[in-house]
Amino acid sequence: MQKFSKSIEKRSIIDGSFASIFDSITSTYLVPFAIFLGASNSSIGLITGIPRLAQSFLQPFAGHLIEKSGSRKKVCKDHIFLKTFPWLGILMLPFLFSGNFLIPLIILLSVSQVSYSIVSTAWISWFGDLVPSKLRGIFFGTRNFYIGLVTFFSTLIVGWFLGAYKTGLGFAIVFLIAIVSGLLGRYFLSKIPEPKYPQPVHVKHERTHFLLSEFREEFKKNRNFSKFVSYLTLLQFAVFFVSPFFAVYMLQTLKIGYEWYAVVTAVEVLSSVLSLKYWGKFSDRFGDRTTLGITSILITLVPFIWMFIGGSLAVVIIQMIIAGILSGFGWAGFDLSTFNYLLDSTPQAKRPVYISNFRFFTSLSLFIGPVAGGFLLDFFSSQIFLIFTGFQIMLLISFILRGSFSALFIHSLKELRTRQENHVSDLFLKAVAVYPARGVYREVQYAGHCLNCWNKKFVREVILRKT
Repeated sequence: MQKFSKSIEKRSIIDGSFASIFDSITSTYLVPFAIFLGASNSSIGLITGIPRLAQSFLQPFAGHLIEKSGSRKKVCKDHIFLKTFPWLGILMLPFLFSGNFLIPLIILLSVSQVSYSIVSTAWISWFGDLVPSKLRGIFFGTRNFYIGLVTFFSTLIVGWFLGAYKTGLGFAIVFLIAIVSGLLGRYFLSKIPEPKYPQPVHVKHERTHFLLSEFREEFKKNRNFSKFVSYLTLLQFAVFFVSPFFAVYMLQTLKIGYEWYAVVTAVEVLSSVLSLKYWGKFSDRFGDRTTLGITSILITLVPFIWMFIGGSLAVVIIQMIIAGILSGFGWAGFDLSTFNYLLDSTPQAKRPVYISNFRFFTSLSLFIGPVAGGFLLDFFSSQIFLIFTGFQIMLLISFILRGSFSALFIHSLKELRTRQENHVSDLFLKAVAVYPARGVYREVQYAGHCLNCWNKKFVREVILRKT
């Protein structure tokens, strides 16, 4: 691991940092860009959902594409171009289309989203073989830590820039920065070696037939994997039912502006960054299934907190920052354990096919959720339920769905990386309070020790100079 850390991890962090600038800008500011163009809630749902539908239908062929190519690295390099260049057309929309922007925007986003999914499938398979299983938690936790820092600063800087330049030119500039960053990430990714791809034994019939019919048989045999896919599919629906409309709620209802929108988003990123190493060590020690269970409770609480946000601008900002800290902390552990669990529950030789089909099902929910959410948000905008109205009703529904799906599936998943079975209820308080507090205390102690050593060194140098 010493040689591995020095050669591969460094390049992977640089690659991921540039890629994260592209991803953070295009994902964080897509909805504000659509709002700037005059999109309605239902249009935002379509803009968010239809590219996912295209991804869903084409995703099963990603595994076939990777197997046919024989090189996951080549697939990544080729499709990073296809993921990046549609944004050249997107940044030109304000100057080319006065009102009928919806269809070209959806087409360009669909091309980018499909290519992004293919890159992601190939990359997961590639690094799943590259990184030893015992080191995945700490490796990806460390990598994501540095990538998250870059995401934090890029999100913050772009938000304040757009706050100063609320024009189509402002969006064009930041999207151009995203494109350049994506291509730089591709360059550094090309410097990382690829392990020999384990070619599966092919049956005589076409691989597309395997993807459709044989995978159903594999899906039935691997019950743990099928439960995991079902859980993630339903949970993604519950999340994306409301997630595209947080930006609408903040910018149009709460009217906080691009600057504070960036701050709230960046705080969530920072919370995620600071907790990644913690969750990496926690999942390595207690397992990914346990981590999934604990973090599912945290991400379930996020929409519940948002239901009660309101008041003056200062109060609203403080409330949103608290919600962002909880969200970042919870999603950091959930995403990391989901990634690890996906690698552990898929056979190595067929991993690209398994991952591509996993993304097929989850992408369907990412289409249905935003589209249904957009039309329902238009409907709920004039409705009152108890003390809630509009987006608050959507948050209530998301809260109930997240909790129900997690309670239904988490207990039925098997622990795959650790031998011991840990109970979520026994570790929840320790995971979210005791262990983080200990970590903060140790970091403070370490910082105090470093300051003390620096002070002693400084005093010695002063004495030596006087003598």
